[in-house]
Amino acid sequence: MTKQAIGAGAEQVRALALAYPEAVEEFPWGHTAVKVRGKAFLFMGGEAGTLTLSVKLPASHGAALLLPFASPTGYGLGKSGWVTASFSVAEALPIGLLAEWLAESYRAVAPKKLSGAMEPGGPRGMSAGTGAKGPGRKGMPEGAGAGNAKVTGAKKAAGAKKAAGAKKAAGAKKAARTKEVGTEAAGAKKQASAKKAARTKAVGAKAAGAKKQAGAEKAASAKKQAGAKKAAGAKKQAGANKAAGAKTAAAKPAKRRG
Repeated sequence: MTKQAIGAGAEQVRALALAYPEAVEEFPWGHTAVKVRGKAFLFMGGEAGTLTLSVKLPASHGAALLLPFASPTGYGLGKSGWVTASFSVAEALPIGLLAEWLAESYRAVAPKKLSGAMEPGGPRGMSAGTGAKGPGRKGMPEGAGAGNAKVTGAKKAAGAKKAAGAKKAAGAKKAARTKEVGTEAAGAKKQASAKKAARTKAVGAKAAGAKKQAGAEKAASAKKQAGAKKAAGAKKQAGANKAAGAKTAAAKPAKRRG
């Protein structure tokens, strides 16, 4: 945009910007820049029937970018909170909204002594000569196109909220399914563990039975062996006693003959 502002809306924005303390207008690269003490807080340009406005919004740039006519400013300025709004020169501008953006942009770059002295609604007499159709938010003038911008922005925000809700519901459903699968897996694992424990117990019981049986058989065998040994000893002793008795009996008659 050259020194000649395009459209009545552009003149309104320009008048609002120049109403700030120590605001001056410069024309670098054929565009309009409104500065305070050497720092720009508004760039205005336009080509082929389009008006573009760029402001620095460190606090509200996230919300501003939800609007259909807003986008991050080029040349890397978007990373610092700069937002560019594009309009057709034939459409009415949302002056109230743009006035709020101007106030935030001015405060972002102006020295604290200047920005701190500002009144809540912007510089005194801001609405004079702007041609606004009615009062805007915080005492700013409102253009005819502001209502449509608000409705579009609200609709876009509602769509984003709905999408977020659907995503959250899908996540909850997935989490519930994961939990269900985990519960089933835990149940199967517990059942398998119980079966394994039962098998181990059965094997242990069988081994204990076999050990007990082996012990009983060993004890019986030892007892039998001890009995046999005792019987053999008794038999041997009886044989010895009998032999001794016979020897004694045989020796007695021989003694009488002598």
